[in-house]
Amino acid sequence: MDGITIGGNKRFVTQTKRALGLLKTRSNRIYKNVVLPYVKKIKAHKTSGMNVFAKVPTYEVGSKTAFASSRWYASTIAHDAYHSKLYSDYKNKHAGRVPRKAFASQKAELQCIKFQIKVAKKIGVSAADIRHLKSLDGSHAKLRKINW
Repeated sequence: MDGITIGGNKRFVTQTKRALGLLKTRSNRIYKNVVLPYVKKIKAHKTSGMNVFAKVPTYEVGSKTAFASSRWYASTIAHDAYHSKLYSDYKNKHAGRVPRKAFASQKAELQCIKFQIKVAKKIGVSAADIRHLKSLDGSHAKLRKINW
């Protein structure tokens, strides 16, 4: 969809297109300026998180995230696109390896949550889910173990 490759079963693909459609129609500027440039692939996975080290920036999505609701899923796509943006921004300004703290630290996580809340409000995520996002302190960034 619009240059984003989607990998998964038919149900996953349908749900992903629905979530991307919400972003495109309800938050087009963010869709064009943050999602499309920084997410090139979305694929079904055991857990959810942005893989900035794949051949193309890939949002790997667990079923709990993908099938919670289309609006919630859409907000997570924006969240993880922002992680990819942070990675890319650092890489474009500095030589050498991108440090984890630039895109996956507690500070980076808080930036992504703030962005997700902004998007969530635009696309109609429930008030309860927005309250949940506001309660997060970014410490869950440490939960997903990736070999950097």
